[in-house]
Amino acid sequence: MVLRREHVDLVEKVKVFEVRNEDLVAVANNNTSQVQQKIDQIDELRKEMDEIQVMADGWKSKMDMLASEKEIAQAKLSSMEVQLWVAKEKDDTRAQKNEDLRTQLGLAIAGRDALGKELEITTSGLDITSVDADEIVAQYKAEVEAVEAHLKTTAEYVRHLSRRETLEEIHARGFDLSTEIEEAKDLRLRQRI
Repeated sequence: MVLRREHVDLVEKVKVFEVRNEDLVAVANNNTSQVQQKIDQIDELRKEMDEIQVMADGWKSKMDMLASEKEIAQAKLSSMEVQLWVAKEKDDTRAQKNEDLRTQLGLAIAGRDALGKELEITTSGLDITSVDADEIVAQYKAEVEAVEAHLKTTAEYVRHLSRRETLEEIHARGFDLSTEIEEAKDLRLRQRI
């Protein structure tokens, strides 16, 4: 029953199609040119779509290339950040060493200045001591010369005194040595000549 009914429906459609077939031929000719225009438009749109697809593929490839370049740039940036960090650490270490050296230099300069002041004080003390020593030496020299002169005089006195005592002793015993003394003096004079 269902099949029959479908068959009846199809037959009616065919009849309607035949009646309209004549009208369709007229409309079909008109529609054919419109369909051709639509087909031409579709072909043009497909060409444009292909061009757009080619452009899109080009852009996609450029985007992929840019993404790759971005990753490379990020990797370089990370590397540069690490290098910058290492350089900063080295700079901090150098700055600390520099500060330590400046401190040591300051201490050395302060020590040098203290030694310079000490040298000035010592030099001043030496100058004063040198003057004092020169005065003491001059005084001792004068005293030594005075003592030497006194000793000379005393020695001369003692020698004369000793001679006198010897002569007095000899004279007291009754010896006359005046001739012998005169002869010794003459002998001495001859030896000098």
